Formats: sequence, structure tokens, C-alpha cells
Amino acid sequence: MKTILIIDPDLNLLGVLCHALEMNNYEAIGYSGHELELINLIQSIAPSLILINLSLPSDKSVEWCCRMKFLYPNLPIVAMSCNENIFKKKNRWIFDANIGKPFDLISLYALIERHIGIT
Repeated sequence: MKTILIIDPDLNLLGVLCHALEMNNYEAIGYSGHELELINLIQSIAPSLILINLSLPSDKSVEWCCRMKFLYPNLPIVAMSCNENIFKKKNRWIFDANIGKPFDLISLYALIERHIGIT
């Protein structure tokens, strides 16, 4: 079973996304903590893919993506945002893909499968 790490400050959304991914045979782990703990978590669970909300406070999501790409260049990162323009403004090289909110589960599953496949 492949593991997907979801980074989002909204605990309700984390719960929904984790449940949706588990229904599609992924192990899903939600995270809303600090960057230092995030790096330790990535090391311990070795996720196959990261989903990150680009609306984290103080634009931390982009900083976190840069740091994760530096440490784990082969780890796919999928950015999520309700602001479609953010994908044009940000350095897209730090994201392997993006998905605009709201999104349907079929689109999310297809995006994940393109990057890591399904077990």
C-alpha cells in the first residue's frame, strides 16, 4: 500500500481527504504541524506522494515545498489551492502537479495514479 502525506491546516479537510484516499487503497496521513516535525515525519513514513495546500499561513507551503524538493528531489508534490492564479505566480518547478479546489475525487485519483500508481 502506497502512502500519501496530506499537508493542510484544515483538520476537517484532512479527515475527508484521508478517508477518500483510504477508500482508493492508499494509506493517507494528514499533517498540520510545524516544518521541523514535517521533515521527521517524511523520514519516518517515506511517503510516495505529498498533497499540500498552498494556502498555509504566511505562504509557508511554498517554503515547505522548496525544502522538501531539496531534501527529497524524487518525491512527487501535488499542490492544492482554491486560487487557480497561484499556480501561475509560484515557481512551478517545486510542484510536480497541481489541482484546483474544489476538485472531484475522480480527478484527484487520476492525478495521483499518474504520479505513483495504485497498489
